[in-house]
Amino acid sequence: MRVRFGGPGFAEFQDRPETDKYVKLQFTTPPPESHPVTRTYTVRRVDAASQALDIDFVVHGDEGLAAPWAAAARPGALLSLSGPGGGYRPNPDAAWHLFAGDLSAVLVRDRGANDHRSEARRRGQQCERARRAGSPPRHQRRQ
Repeated sequence: MRVRFGGPGFAEFQDRPETDKYVKLQFTTPPPESHPVTRTYTVRRVDAASQALDIDFVVHGDEGLAAPWAAAARPGALLSLSGPGGGYRPNPDAAWHLFAGDLSAVLVRDRGANDHRSEARRRGQQCERARRAGSPPRHQRRQ
């Protein structure tokens, strides 16, 4: 599930060039505890023109803290955010890159591969994408 964050506070957000860009989101546990809890999320996209950023949440039913919040969020919902942080960006001078990861790494892996693919195309180089055994090529997948 993708949630778009924006509002007057976006003016203070300073985008970073890293592909593993992340933010810290502060949630509050349900009463009676009502404790603040911080979770780290990878930024899917920063849209400076719209002054917004997108974050993807994986919803596993109604368990947990962040996913139920995301599933119930409506325009105007408030959440504290800090960041961004990050530290990795593919080296454009490297001869090749291998991006691998489990399902929790899909977003960072794809962002790194997309950055490298764009740079490779600018240089007239080829960039191949491997896929999981048995999965159809991208052009054959259902949208």
